[in-house]
Amino acid sequence: MNIAICDDIKMDRDFMKELLSECAPEAEIKTFKSAAEFLSDNNEFDLLYLDVRMPEMNGIEAAERIRKRFSDTLIIFVSSSKEYAYEAYGVEAFQYILKPIDKERFVSVFKSAYMNFLDKIKKTSDRILITAGGRKLNIFQSDIFYVENRLKKLIIHTIKEDFEIYSSMDKFKRGLNDSFYRCHRGYLVNLSHIREYNTNEIILDNGEKIYMSKDRYHDFVNAYMEHLQKED
Repeated sequence: MNIAICDDIKMDRDFMKELLSECAPEAEIKTFKSAAEFLSDNNEFDLLYLDVRMPEMNGIEAAERIRKRFSDTLIIFVSSSKEYAYEAYGVEAFQYILKPIDKERFVSVFKSAYMNFLDKIKKTSDRILITAGGRKLNIFQSDIFYVENRLKKLIIHTIKEDFEIYSSMDKFKRGLNDSFYRCHRGYLVNLSHIREYNTNEIILDNGEKIYMSKDRYHDFVNAYMEHLQKED
């Protein structure tokens, strides 16, 4: 996790860096003494602690510029006044911390920001790019119930709709995470959407049934049990 601290008061910068080093010792932390100095840095940060009252350019103005470059950066404002709290929401601030900084409050807000960060990573890694009907689409793998092999095409059955693409099953499977299992030469099933199964078929959350190859049954059961253990 890459974290930036932008505050014109050295004592506050040092205090926040010390707290963050305790909360996330593995994080990369960089400090800046002005908004201009921060904006001149081309690195993208996952989390930014931004003082509101700074000379030349205040935190709100800086945040507006940041949002144009890095829309996903979590911004936590730090200020000695509640005056700018309303404006902070206009730049999609994650939180607003008042000075003097309370350690317990600071740690609590960081933990929430860190969970948000992990959730973003999970969602990003869950996406897969497909080309269907001339459209380039990003879909969530977790939304896929199963993939069906139909002649030279694949039908991707998802929670929202079905997508038809040109690809082989083996090639498509290589781009997926380990939640998918080839239960039959014609089917690739998402183990997260299984309601029940037997030696002949798998019944999914949406009630659909797909074939199970008898010669793959025991291997499927092992894969499914491993999957359930990972989800717990």
